[in-house]
Amino acid sequence: MVTVGTVAAILIGILTGLRSAWRRGSVAGQVSTNVAVAFYAFPTQFLGLMLLILLAGVLPSSGMENYYASLLGQTSLFDRLKDIGLHMILPALTLCLTLYGEFALIMRSSMLETLGEDYVLTARAKGLPDRRIVWRHALRNALLPIATLVTLSMGYIVAGAILIEFIFSWPGIGLTMWVAINHRDYPMLQGGFLILAVSVIVVNLIADLLYFKLDPRITE
Repeated sequence: MVTVGTVAAILIGILTGLRSAWRRGSVAGQVSTNVAVAFYAFPTQFLGLMLLILLAGVLPSSGMENYYASLLGQTSLFDRLKDIGLHMILPALTLCLTLYGEFALIMRSSMLETLGEDYVLTARAKGLPDRRIVWRHALRNALLPIATLVTLSMGYIVAGAILIEFIFSWPGIGLTMWVAINHRDYPMLQGGFLILAVSVIVVNLIADLLYFKLDPRITE
């Protein structure tokens, strides 16, 4: 669930932030920026509760699957996967909307800074089309801060999303940590924090290695 929501937020945030920077000053660019700011400002629990109020009668609102049907053996593998997918929509959508604004705003800011560089102005002076300038020249350098944010988000996938898993009763490390906090289960909390710390350290290493690919100046 966390992986689906995070990956969707990364893709949507990068694309909307890129388009917002490319079409800055237009109505579409301003609307997408304001929407990103709004979702970035909303607390996770607020979005989750609003989605529960609006869609609880349409989509499953708690748990990972219909355990009664699974225990009775009344569902095939396809039906079970479909059921898990339906249960995943609301929590994954909440996480996606929570992270989307952050990725979109950072991508927009980085892209605007890159589009103001001298090499971009030189490429425009040579008559290169805007699409080629954005995709072939500006995007690679604009992805440098996004690479760090993406890898950090991937590290938090391991630890889950505590508030979202609690709101939607989604079984995972986040919900387990919440239960451990309420019961003062310190060994469980230490294990959860250890997993989170190790995952963040590993993805930070991956981010540093990605920099060598994204920015050739580091190897010079």
